[in-house]
This record gives sequence, C-alpha cells and structure tokens, in this order.
Amino acid sequence: MNGLKYHCGMNIIIHLKAQEVDMVVQSGGVLLGSSTILPCHINTNDRLSQITWQRTIKGKALDDVFLTIQPTIGPSYSNEKDFRFEFIGNFNNKNGTLNFSDVTLNDEGSYTCIFSLFPSGKQSRVSQLVILVPPITNLMDYTPLEGNEEVPLATCTAAASKPKADVRWIKGSLEGKVREELKETQHANGTTTTWSTLLGKPGREMNGQLVKCVISSEGNGKRFFWLFCCSCIASYMVIAILIINIPSFLISRSPNLYTYNLHLVILLEIQGIWKTSPELFSTQVFISESHIIFVTGVLCLICF
Repeated sequence: MNGLKYHCGMNIIIHLKAQEVDMVVQSGGVLLGSSTILPCHINTNDRLSQITWQRTIKGKALDDVFLTIQPTIGPSYSNEKDFRFEFIGNFNNKNGTLNFSDVTLNDEGSYTCIFSLFPSGKQSRVSQLVILVPPITNLMDYTPLEGNEEVPLATCTAAASKPKADVRWIKGSLEGKVREELKETQHANGTTTTWSTLLGKPGREMNGQLVKCVISSEGNGKRFFWLFCCSCIASYMVIAILIINIPSFLISRSPNLYTYNLHLVILLEIQGIWKTSPELFSTQVFISESHIIFVTGVLCLICF
C-alpha cells in the first residue's frame, strides 16, 4: 500500500433528551381568606430561560398556565391579571416563589412551577394547596316540659367547616342520663355542617345542671366552648282558693246555675313547693246545683 495508512473513524451523535423532574412540595392547610407562599426554587448551574407557573384547580383547564417569568420582561400574566399572585423571588437566583393572598375555596388544588433549563431540560416543583374553613358555631337550647318521653334538650351546630368539625358534649353529672345524636350535611363547595343534639327525659333533677358543648376545628386549630344550663318546666297544680263568702256576692241566678263575682288567690305547686301568686285576680265563678265549679279568667295562669 506504499506506506499509506487508512484510518477508519466513527461519528457519534449524542441526543440529549430533555427530562422533566417533578418534586412535590407538600403545603400545609391555608385558612380561607388568608395568604400563603408558593415556593419555587432550584439549585443548578444550568442556564435558566423561563419560569412557568401552572395550576390544576376547579373551574380551570387542566394544567392552566397563569404566569410566566422571563429574565428581560419579568412576570407576565396569562389572560387577565390576578393581583393576588405576587412574584417575590429572584430570576437570577433561579427563584420563582409567589405570594398568594386572599385564597378562596375555588383556589384549592395543585400549583406547579416549571424551570426551563439548558442543557438539562425542564424541572418542576409542585405545591398542593388545601383550603381550611373554620366553622360558624351556635347553640340552641330548649325548655321542655317535665315528662317521661325523650326530647331534645339542646343542639350544638358547627356550620360550613372544612374539614368537618368535631362536635361533642361534656355531660358532667348528666352522664348516662342523656345521649347525643349526630347529623351531617355536605355542601357542594366542600364544606360540612354538623349538628349534635343532646337528648334526654326532662326531669327536675336536670334543672341547673351544667353541660358543655366542645367544637374542635382543624380550620384554625381552635376549640369552641358553649356552656349550657339544663332547665325544664315542671308540671304544676293550680288551686283557686275562694277568700270571699260566696252567698254575699251573688250577682245573678238562672235555672240550675248561680253566678258569683269573686276574688281568688292562686296557689302553684312547682317542684314540690307551693307558691302564692303575687296578685289577687278578679273573676267570675259559676256553680251549678250539681256542685260543678266553672272558673273563668284564671285558666290562662297555667301558661306561665
């Protein structure tokens, strides 16, 4: 070959495939109406060309792009600007962190910041946003009549909370004599209303007994306390005592019926104690010859 040397070579073409790496940054719950930080930061020597923010929430398209950040023009909002998002990072430091204020239930979902890097490709960070709603609390008490039937004594309500609130009773001396009945309603917006009703047979021994309704809420990490003093209206007896001589006040007479104008003293038996009414009541009493007494003008007294 006359000293000629041939070199056999091979050209190697390397294809660099852009790889998107997701790192989940789990956010804690955020109170409705408050602010939160959406973190977005990466440590790399690769060149950064753009940071893109997208979200997956109710009422929006999947992976909805709502903000892009570029080195020359800064943050740029897609569609209409949402002033609740504030860029608080630094592009040169590869930090696209946002401050998100006045959050609503519709904002719950995932928020992803995507770094466009060279030569490594795209990398992303995902934050899960969970909205917490504290309950609206209320206590309604009842004043039942004394009896042997089980009836509602009080209802404790934790309305429109997320997640649902825990409602329980501290019954004190009434433990074992009353019970709880729990009901829940889930609303379309993801909140829950919880009712807990205290049931029992109203008796005199319940009067003045203190029970406590405790509502625990993850929405703001607090407990709500409602104090309730049990009470019931005891059955009582009404006795009318005639204090004027009946014959001397005869005002009319008809066949088989005598009518008298009298003053009465009313005695009430409440919880085994006899009490006199504070006033004398004028009324008319009708007495038939068969000794049946009809009293008018005092029957309304059994209502108080």
